[in-house]
Amino acid sequence: MVGRESSERPPLQSRGFVFSAAAVGLLVVAAVFLVVATIVGQRAPSAARSAAVRVTSGSVPGEPVSVGGGAVLADDPRGCSLPAGSQSVPIAAPASGWALVGSMAAPTAPSTIGPEKSIDGVRMCFARSPAGALFAAASFWAEATAVPQTVLYRQLAAATPARAVAVAQAQGKHAEVAGH
Repeated sequence: MVGRESSERPPLQSRGFVFSAAAVGLLVVAAVFLVVATIVGQRAPSAARSAAVRVTSGSVPGEPVSVGGGAVLADDPRGCSLPAGSQSVPIAAPASGWALVGSMAAPTAPSTIGPEKSIDGVRMCFARSPAGALFAAASFWAEATAVPQTVLYRQLAAATPARAVAVAQAQGKHAEVAGH
């Protein structure tokens, strides 16, 4: 019995305890890194916050112009005029309503986030911000239930030879979104 007790390791030196302690230590280091990175990121001016959005000034296309405290995308070929909006990632749901698009509901805030308008049943003109991107993505999923692929491609894809091929191949089909 004496020999058996002397060959056992103390609990603090067992492999399981050492590996667990190392894992907890790594989690603590990662948490400290994230907190410091968040604090430093909030204090430093980001290029996205300080850069002017390029709009048409009237004489030279693409010149930065500030309009009423926010940049308006006046050179947008579809006539979208929503301000860029906050460039911070939303941590809570923005104030919005819901609209039925096809068989899905999509968020809508036409005067702040978008969509500002609809062309051929495709919702257009979202704020150039993280919230606008979120609303545009949700709208795309909803539109896939209501609008033929050809209309989606014509309205949302860049005018390239690949778009012409995609439109030709999609005649009469609805968009297929994974998980839909």
